[in-house]
Amino acid sequence: MRRLIMPIVVAAFAAGCGERAALPSSPLSPGAASRQAGTPPPPPISGDGFADLDVFRDDGSSDEATDCSAHVSFPFSYEYFVNNPGKNAFLHIHLDGHGLDVAIHQTNKKLDVKGDLTGTGFTFSVADALGGEITDPEHPVLTHVTLQLTGTLTHAGTSCTANATLTASLVSE
Repeated sequence: MRRLIMPIVVAAFAAGCGERAALPSSPLSPGAASRQAGTPPPPPISGDGFADLDVFRDDGSSDEATDCSAHVSFPFSYEYFVNNPGKNAFLHIHLDGHGLDVAIHQTNKKLDVKGDLTGTGFTFSVADALGGEITDPEHPVLTHVTLQLTGTLTHAGTSCTANATLTASLVSE
């Protein structure tokens, strides 16, 4: 019986080793995913920063009954990611390190900003971006951002529509 088992084992082993994996005739077909054709995008850059937020009334009225202005300087942490340079970038700002406070997304056609920035006695809820950039093709490592924003300022229990300028300096780790 032993003599019969050994040839069967050797034959099975030889048959298993003798099979070849089927390979495609061309390494990549046209239209293959970029992750198959080249280098993947770099990992997100993270670090700390410091920002100034200046909020002001957007309608130009001189109604002093409602204070529709605020200023705050604050430290933050961030993640910055560029997928397809100059065409798709993300900047996420964390004020207290526990959650996402402001999300900024820029493509070659649009800049979107959403989130809340809170200072002493006020909250500015960002509705949209009026202008700014979070990409710089000449400097792949972002060090400075200036954004013009619009949203709602809630101050001392009252709310008003306001514009704001967010100026941030970024330091990567």
